[in-house]
Amino acid sequence: MCRMRLPWLAAFILTLVHFSAIKGARVDDDTMQTKDMTNASVETGGQDDVARTSDPDNPVGNLVTNGLMHALTHALHTRSETKFQIPHAWALQYVNPKWKFNTDYWKSHEYDWPSIHDLETWRTAVKSDLATDMSKWNDKIWLLNWFRANGLDGPEVVWSRYSSSKWHSQQPLRWADPNFGSPAPVETQQAYITKKFTGIDWPGIRRLNSNSALLIQALKGNPSDLMRHLQRFCDNGINDNMNSKGDFVIKASHLSESQGVFIVKDGKLVKDVRFDFIENIEFPVKDFETSDGLEYSKDADTMLNEISQMENKQNVKMLPIFKAFPQVAQLLRKFGKGATVCGGAETLAEVHLIMEFQEMIWVTWESARSKVIPRGTLIEKIRVYDLEIKVTTGLGFAWGYYYNTIVTSNDRLTDNAKKLAYQLAEATAIKAGVDFCRADIVVGERGLIVSELTLVPGLNYFTQMPVEGHISKLIAWHKYNFQRAKEAAAMATVRHDW
Repeated sequence: MCRMRLPWLAAFILTLVHFSAIKGARVDDDTMQTKDMTNASVETGGQDDVARTSDPDNPVGNLVTNGLMHALTHALHTRSETKFQIPHAWALQYVNPKWKFNTDYWKSHEYDWPSIHDLETWRTAVKSDLATDMSKWNDKIWLLNWFRANGLDGPEVVWSRYSSSKWHSQQPLRWADPNFGSPAPVETQQAYITKKFTGIDWPGIRRLNSNSALLIQALKGNPSDLMRHLQRFCDNGINDNMNSKGDFVIKASHLSESQGVFIVKDGKLVKDVRFDFIENIEFPVKDFETSDGLEYSKDADTMLNEISQMENKQNVKMLPIFKAFPQVAQLLRKFGKGATVCGGAETLAEVHLIMEFQEMIWVTWESARSKVIPRGTLIEKIRVYDLEIKVTTGLGFAWGYYYNTIVTSNDRLTDNAKKLAYQLAEATAIKAGVDFCRADIVVGERGLIVSELTLVPGLNYFTQMPVEGHISKLIAWHKYNFQRAKEAAAMATVRHDW
């Protein structure tokens, strides 16, 4: 029989070593650990270990120590759970396993995440993001092609085109499809975005305001492509389906919140064309004299130059757009609920001018980045129901929803349809690889379709509630990855030093 060669005193001391049990595992009480600094540095894995190697002839000499008490009190160690808990890792359970963040599309991982704590600070970071090419996701024409390329049920668009105006062609837009245009240099786009009075074709709006009657007569004699398509849909229906005669939707490809949308059924408007956000746009009043006095130059380029001269001025007088251009407002207000759209060439010419006007403005109620979104017009099939469920998603999961018709309609999706809406929104977020988006979903001819993908969580307290309830998960997930990237960079530096 082998006898244990251990002094009786050592055996007695060993019995005094303190152990505790946590969830069935034997672990030591961290408060009882020795304060031996050599052992502490090994435990934490700090870089000070390298600094304490003082003997060049024995570079590993500080890795081992000797002594009976130290040997006995450090013979066994099971680490406490607190030692390997990873900050923010709890958020990983809220990531859809089918989802992967696409860093080619989205640059939110570059935000200063340690300074982001809630919805407000997150939105501030999103609005300041100039690295992410967000404009293409707000361009309904580009987005339509993206949906089709990715096999997703997207908007039922039957006709579209970008603006062909001279002013539009001269703007530093962020084109995503090289078939239509090349994006301006990023520096040029950023300078354009940060200026106060860029992004609106003021000479074009002035021309429309002063000459609408003449422009209508010219279009009656020479109908635009938009007018010809609308006339065909008025007479024969979309795809020559007489059952859809006079049924269609006209909208700007770059605007949001249902602004300027014509919803036409049997040739007449189902509801008012909304301009409540557009009417808040303001026009800068000229405050210095030239050869034209205090009036802007009649030359379009000179007018834009005069407006740019007021960029750095303080307290520039501003007028609401419809007060500055009342004839444009008068034209828009013709199209209330019940107004005839399929009423002949003159009415279609008025519709053309209204859509042309919308191509002259940007989405001032959202981020200034909207200035560089290409502008255009499209025609869609009319929806079976006037119902739109706006589903917010984060990390590949649906977070919640709200309807755009909370007050004006009692129509809601069934419980099963709501699940389908969640699935469609999640499939869209997964294909896009986006950490957060809102998928606006409607009822199409054959089922649910995504009408729009946007990065706007909502415009008020109630519509932001689904995001408010889960934004902590997205923030924690990014902070987790931010810390992992920081540690990986530090480790790479250490390896380089070795």
